[in-house]
Order: sequence, then C-alpha cells, then structure tokens
Amino acid sequence: MLTALWVLLAAPVQALSPPVPDAVVTIERSHEGITVTAHVSAPPGEDHSRAAAGQAWVGVAQALLHAGNAEAAYAAATSGVEELGTPYAAVRVRDDTGMKLKAAAAQHAAGEVQAAAEVAIEQLASRLELYQARYAVSIDTE
Repeated sequence: MLTALWVLLAAPVQALSPPVPDAVVTIERSHEGITVTAHVSAPPGEDHSRAAAGQAWVGVAQALLHAGNAEAAYAAATSGVEELGTPYAAVRVRDDTGMKLKAAAAQHAAGEVQAAAEVAIEQLASRLELYQARYAVSIDTE
C-alpha cells in the first residue's frame, strides 16, 4: 500500500494548459435593404463562415417575409441554402430538406410565393441545426 502511494506521489505532475478560446467568425449578408450579421463560435483553425452566412441569410429572409416581400424572402433563403452548401449533416442523419426545398421551388414556380418562402426559410434553418449538431459550433445573429 505504501509503495503504491509513493508511486502516485512521485509521478510527474503535468501542467494543465488553459483552454483555448473559441474563434468567432462574423458574416454580414444583405438583400433588398435588409442587412443581418451572424456569428459562429468554433475552435480556432476551423472555418465555419458558411454557417454564419447561412444564419445571416435566415435573418434576412425572415425580415423580408415579415415586411411582406415574399419574393425577396424566397431569394434570400435560397441564397442561404446555396452558401451553406454541403456537407451540413452527419452521415447517418436522415435528411429530407432537399425534398422539401424541391417542393418549395415547385410552389414558387406555381406562383405560391409566400408558401415557398416559408418552406425555404424553414429548411435553411433545419440545415443550420443539423450543421450545429455535426460540427458542435454555436451560431447566433445580431
């Protein structure tokens, strides 16, 4: 028992390094007079600017929809989907956002612009949630 205690006491003590603070990426996106800034916090050296851009586009699209400009809201949401790109979800996640975005495009083509904008915004927001889960980053908007 005494030998085990001596070995434990004699073991070198490793200095604990202070935690490295997350890097913050800030992105601003504008459309039709609406500007939104979004931030992503992630470990240093990781580029998550596309997630910040996607979040900024969600904010722009929501503001445009609220202002009654569904056409511009739809355009902003689809810009966000394009800029977020892929991959955004973990490999084993069942993702139906692509199917819903195709349905939104069909609604838009049929003149149902309000509904198309709402669906596109929801799907971009869903993809951002999947992105956050996959990469363990924090995304927020000003």
